[in-house]
Amino acid sequence: MNFVNKCLQKCAFFFIFGLKCPYFSIFPPMQLPKYKKKKRVKLKKCQEPGCGREFWGHPIAKYCELHRDIKARQKPKKIPDSLEMRNMVFKHGYSETVDVQFKCCLSGCDNVFTVKMFPKQFIYPRFCLEHRNDFKRNNYLRMQKKKATV
Repeated sequence: MNFVNKCLQKCAFFFIFGLKCPYFSIFPPMQLPKYKKKKRVKLKKCQEPGCGREFWGHPIAKYCELHRDIKARQKPKKIPDSLEMRNMVFKHGYSETVDVQFKCCLSGCDNVFTVKMFPKQFIYPRFCLEHRNDFKRNNYLRMQKKKATV
């Protein structure tokens, strides 16, 4: 038997007879703190646009009782871009497919590109193949400004 077991047996003997065990000073009983869960509740404001209600909630809560359900929240409406921003509306009366040439509408670009016109379709690209992309158009305009300043 090891030393610890002997000490425990002797402590039990002293405990039975109501005496103070001298071994407790060597090995005091270990006491662990009991964990108590804190309820962290704060006064918060609802993050839903236009609501602003105050409610008591957990620190990470964002919405009041009314807006906690996703179905009750507003969906941000996407404003569609103007159709004529990137395309042109070309009204025609063609009854068969025709190839028509257009000049690029980007300022400073003189490229001519061919568009196939279809019957009962009126929306066609405004820019040549080199400038159909927003990035390419902005980059071209930036380069033109650089050339003009130099």
